[in-house]
Amino acid sequence: PDWLKQLLSSLPSGVAMAGEESEDLEALVPSTRAIFGLKVADADEARTVSRVGMSTVGFSLLLVLDFVVHLFRDSNAMHWLSHLVIPALLIAAGSTAVIQRSPKAAWIFHVGSVLLGLTHAVVLAIVALSLLNGDTEAAACNIRKHCPGPKAALGTVAWFVVVSGPVIILCLYAAFHSQDFYMQLRLGRFLGRADHRSNNGEASVAVVFEQDGPSERRVDTSGDDHNL
Repeated sequence: PDWLKQLLSSLPSGVAMAGEESEDLEALVPSTRAIFGLKVADADEARTVSRVGMSTVGFSLLLVLDFVVHLFRDSNAMHWLSHLVIPALLIAAGSTAVIQRSPKAAWIFHVGSVLLGLTHAVVLAIVALSLLNGDTEAAACNIRKHCPGPKAALGTVAWFVVVSGPVIILCLYAAFHSQDFYMQLRLGRFLGRADHRSNNGEASVAVVFEQDGPSERRVDTSGDDHNL
């Protein structure tokens, strides 16, 4: 802050230098960040995990609400409860990816989100085709296990469209940013292995991008560079 800089400038040089060193140390020490109670490494991961987490919570709540509505309509808890298995597995995979920093779990979450979104998109397309043909009851039969009557068909279709649209968008949004998180984890592991090799005195290979094209350069512990 400006007032702190003015205060430090008015202090003796030794005290001012100590204050500057303290600020430098605070800048070097990473602050602890947590999203939904899950610790992340830096600000970029925090943004990515926050976006994935919010979208996952969004489509999970919509699917739970859809389960409750169909439960009161059909009284078939086991059938509609099966629709919550994939969201539960996605939450477990996403939490594992953040807690254990597992690229495999992040990739499972990514693929699962894509499949969940595409499944709803396919069913929505089938329902839309039935509506275009003017057959509302057939559209409702594609949604519910037991075909509803003519009076309930329109309400069933309308509810499905209202729920499926946001679910598809949120699933694909989560899938997009979970892929970003997967790449962040892979890059972090790659850099960690490079640091480990460097600490053990092993030569490392770096890819240098130049105007004539990328070329590999081997860097040994003596500090000499060798173009390959």
